[in-house]
Amino acid sequence: MTKGEVLQVLKRENPPINAKEKYSQLFVVVELKRISRSLGMIQGEYHQDGKLEYRGSLMVPINDLGQPSCWTKLEENQSISYGLSLDSREQKVHEKILGFFKNSFDNAQIQDFIPGLCRKAE
Repeated sequence: MTKGEVLQVLKRENPPINAKEKYSQLFVVVELKRISRSLGMIQGEYHQDGKLEYRGSLMVPINDLGQPSCWTKLEENQSISYGLSLDSREQKVHEKILGFFKNSFDNAQIQDFIPGLCRKAE
């Protein structure tokens, strides 16, 4: 399967959670591609709520030591993809507000958020 096909299957088999709380859908697609006899590439994509957020790749040497592996089964320029699906609960508004104030106290910057306490540059 291609990365696109894996992503479509994940979306089809893991529909959004219908709940009072909003959940964010997260999909990770990993592709193993054999570049040459001795070189492979692991490519990954992170999708959140239908948008590609991150992607990256890692080139790895392949040792043909006679031991079967996912790499030795692939021909040059052939790839195989895997996928992972997660649903995460989004923060509620009050959790975001509490986090905002907690960070301001932790960083000793509460004065930046209270009108009249900011020092003006002279």
